[in-house]
Amino acid sequence: MKKNGFLSDLLSVLVANFGLAKIMSALVSTQGYDNVLSALGVKPGRKNKPKTAPKPRIKPDAVSVVAAMDLDDSAKKEFLAHLAKKYEAKEFMPNVTHVRGFFMHDSGVDITKIKSRQQFTVKVFKKLAGMSLQELRDIEFSGIYGPPKRLAAYARAIENYGREMRASRHSRD
Repeated sequence: MKKNGFLSDLLSVLVANFGLAKIMSALVSTQGYDNVLSALGVKPGRKNKPKTAPKPRIKPDAVSVVAAMDLDDSAKKEFLAHLAKKYEAKEFMPNVTHVRGFFMHDSGVDITKIKSRQQFTVKVFKKLAGMSLQELRDIEFSGIYGPPKRLAAYARAIENYGREMRASRHSRD
């Protein structure tokens, strides 16, 4: 048996068991991409390099954004962390409308480009970090950027009260 015949048989078994892609990947990882190309008689160059899959884009969450901030005031950082947890739970700025409202008066931010809360997480918390601790507390206390659940409960209560009042007027007539 010739050596090339043995090599061909061995490669056939390997390809059958592992697949050509895995064999080529192992060959490139052990010998180097350029060496494999030159052994095949192909000139190494940029055009021949395999395309790498784009790295998945990781959207930062509010808690990690605040944790990465370098703030001198520890009380302010704690309060921002508190707001970040509420932001992630959608108890603070629960929808994109709240985020747009937060940036409405900033001349440098085009609010029409804000499509999601996650998209502007970093900008929201950078702006919040620029505020004083008292301003942050006022924002939370005022509920301007609070959850819609509270407002929806008030709206339902007013609506139900109106129905009851109309029903009691009709029953008296």
